[in-house]
Amino acid sequence: MTSFLHKWTSGKRAIAILLTLTALTYINTVKNGYSVDDSLVTFNNKKVEKGWAGIGEILTTPMDANRGQSYSYRPVAVITFALEHQFFGANPGISHFINLVFYLLTVILLFFILNRLKRNPSATWPFWATLIFALHPLHNEVVNSLKNRDELLAFAVALWAFWSAIQYLEKKKWYYLLIGALAFSLAVFAKVSAVPMVFIIPLALWFTGKASLKQAVGIFFLFFAFGSLRNLWMLYQFGGQPTREYLYFENPLYFSDSLVEHIPAVFYSFFFYVKMLFWPVPLISYYGFQQVPLEGWSNPVLYLGIALLALSVGYIIKRWKKREIGVLGVAIFIAAIFPYLNLPFPAPGIVAERFAYAGVLGFSLFIAHGVTQSKGLLSRWGTLVVSIFLLMAILYNINRNQDWTDEMTLYRTDVKKADQSAKMHSLLASALFEKMQQNPSQVNQREIQEALQHFQRSVEIDTSLASSYNNIGSILYSFRKQPLKAIPYFEKAVQIEPQMATYYYNLGSAYETLGQMEQALEHFRLTVYHEPGNFFFHTALTDRLLKLKKFEEAFELNEKAHFPGQEDRLLIYMGVSSLYMNDTAAGMRYFEEALQLNPNNNTLKQQLQLLHKKVSRD
Repeated sequence: MTSFLHKWTSGKRAIAILLTLTALTYINTVKNGYSVDDSLVTFNNKKVEKGWAGIGEILTTPMDANRGQSYSYRPVAVITFALEHQFFGANPGISHFINLVFYLLTVILLFFILNRLKRNPSATWPFWATLIFALHPLHNEVVNSLKNRDELLAFAVALWAFWSAIQYLEKKKWYYLLIGALAFSLAVFAKVSAVPMVFIIPLALWFTGKASLKQAVGIFFLFFAFGSLRNLWMLYQFGGQPTREYLYFENPLYFSDSLVEHIPAVFYSFFFYVKMLFWPVPLISYYGFQQVPLEGWSNPVLYLGIALLALSVGYIIKRWKKREIGVLGVAIFIAAIFPYLNLPFPAPGIVAERFAYAGVLGFSLFIAHGVTQSKGLLSRWGTLVVSIFLLMAILYNINRNQDWTDEMTLYRTDVKKADQSAKMHSLLASALFEKMQQNPSQVNQREIQEALQHFQRSVEIDTSLASSYNNIGSILYSFRKQPLKAIPYFEKAVQIEPQMATYYYNLGSAYETLGQMEQALEHFRLTVYHEPGNFFFHTALTDRLLKLKKFEEAFELNEKAHFPGQEDRLLIYMGVSSLYMNDTAAGMRYFEEALQLNPNNNTLKQQLQLLHKKVSRD
């Protein structure tokens, strides 16, 4: 029996089984389109759309920016999308296929590494550990989400560094160590989630006897030094870490100054990840405020987290000297998951499936050790239970892949499982609203009501969601033609985020529709005050000032303005204002200056000709 198992869990047969089962599990992802946050790195990323030509900019700028925010610095994955765009254009099928290829390579590389770590040549735990890792449903998000290719690449390249370290130890060639250090640096450039591997790699090498303590410590410091190159590069390029403004619904702990308040979340998060390892149901693309209860010490679940953490640490201490792979697995899990336990740094969404990506390796080692080291009836039952779990995992993953068909499908599926997530409701409502804006002539009342319902639900859960209040107002104003009902929602948005010029513009437009021009004008003025460099808001205010015969204010506004490339437009506004103030000579002078800057403005030429005729008649 042992000989039979070894035959099918090692060598080419094992590789074929791993590749086949993993590919069958995820092959239906290839037909999927773009989904949540994919636009950050695919069709809506200007640097990616440039292909080869955008690589320099990708290396010197954060991943993407929105409203002045930078979404970290992860150039490796973004470069792969730029290369895709160069050869295939915006093609989600190709992107999903490449994600699957990266995942398959990760699985095989992991199998090779674990085989090199085993002491007993006939041991089957590397195969079982790799199979559990490959099929575990917690990886579904990472494989399906194109945006999360950074997670795929960070772990895969970190495994390359791991493999290179093993090669160095076995062949005693210094350049393998250098390759490993460079690979680890590249992994951190892919995503900082690779950082825990700087501890995991030397720990695993020493624990399994592959490296002496001195060698393991040396590998740790070398990889740590090369991994730090990312921080040095960002300090040189950006002056430090790119900044991002987090919102309350993402994680209330961002707004807590006391680390003590974070501690209950640590134990709840630990419980969540352990529970999802053994029972990964339900899978949700976003969790966040209220979906994950942060109730201080009153939540009984966090005490289960304390117990599980204590048991894990106790298990490590008790079995450490035996050098069992299960002990290494628990240690790897804790090391990999520690950065995502909300201490000291809160995690976006509080918890997320992708945060457990590397941690699943520790779980896989623990379970594989238990199955392969147990004897007799316990071994047979353990193998049966794990086999059933893996079969269910395959079916569960295949079904879950279909939820990622597109953005709308995913949101409509997940919002039913995450009714307490303000973000989840906001995501679905925003997707509906965007669709309505793209095809306003095809909007139906059902879609309007659905969008309003989910925006309303998001602000019921989190009253600080200014964007949801603004979007409710926008739907009432634009699609329901109810400006009076829209105004309170715009005002609420302004109250929460008084620096957002767009909200003032919407509020001004609603007042204007109601004929309350002075109130409208006051809000149009505030758009320019908060975004003085926005030419759209500038022209909107100027047009209203002229309409209300506030010619001097319109003239001064444009005289003081500075918009490179729009100087002729400013001069025209100054000319129009001068004409309304009965200063024809000044008006003509500004028109002539504008025409010199833009001689192709035929409308302005005709206007000047009429003015010259009028002056000559007078």
